[in-house]
Amino acid sequence: MCIRDSINPTSNASATNFLVESISAGVTVLYANTTSSGTAVLLNDLNTLAVSEFFVVGGAAWSIDSSLGTYLLVAESVDDYLISLPIAWWSDGDNPAIQLARAIHAENLRPENQLDTGYLLGLGAADLGREALGAAIDRSGSANVKGEDVLEQLAVLEDYAVMGGLYTLDYTAGNRSPTFLQLWQVSNSLDWVPLGTGGEIPDFTVDDD
Repeated sequence: MCIRDSINPTSNASATNFLVESISAGVTVLYANTTSSGTAVLLNDLNTLAVSEFFVVGGAAWSIDSSLGTYLLVAESVDDYLISLPIAWWSDGDNPAIQLARAIHAENLRPENQLDTGYLLGLGAADLGREALGAAIDRSGSANVKGEDVLEQLAVLEDYAVMGGLYTLDYTAGNRSPTFLQLWQVSNSLDWVPLGTGGEIPDFTVDDD
C-alpha cells in the first residue's frame, strides 16, 4: 500500500498523523521526496514517537544535504537513512567524472559544502548541453543552429557517458529514466556509505499492446 502526504514548510510542521496512518495501514517503507528541512520533520517525529523500528526510511538524493543537522533534534535520528542515487558520488575518487568535478570545484574556489548533488547535476547538465550543441554545430554550422537542432541531437544520444562517467544517457529509444542506481546509507555524521556496488535499473516500460 502507498500513502502520500506533504509537509507544510512551517516551524511547527508535523508528520505524526501520517506516521500513525502508515503504521495502521501496514506501510513499512517511507520515501522522502523533499528538501532537508522536510526530511528532518519526518526523522524528528520518527524519533520522538519511537516508531523508527516500524519502517525502512530513505529518500531522493536532494532529501539530505549539509544543512540537515540544523533541523534535527537528535543527530542519531538520521542513522540508517537510505539514499537512492542514479549518478556517481563525490567519494568515488576513481571515477573520471568525479575527478573532473573536483578539479572544477577547486579551480573555482568553491566551499566544501557545495560538494553536493546539485553541483554534480549542474556540471552534468553543462556537459550534456555542450555535447548536444557541439553536435548541432557540426551538423548545421554555428551560424545556422537553432534550438530545434540541439533538441534533435539530444534525441539521438546513445550511451553517452556524461563527463566521462557521472551517469549514462541513451535517448534513442525514447527512454528518459536513469539506467543505474546505487544505494547509500547515511550516518549521524552525514557520511554516505555505499551499499553494494549498484547496478542497472530494470526496464519497467509497460507495453500498451
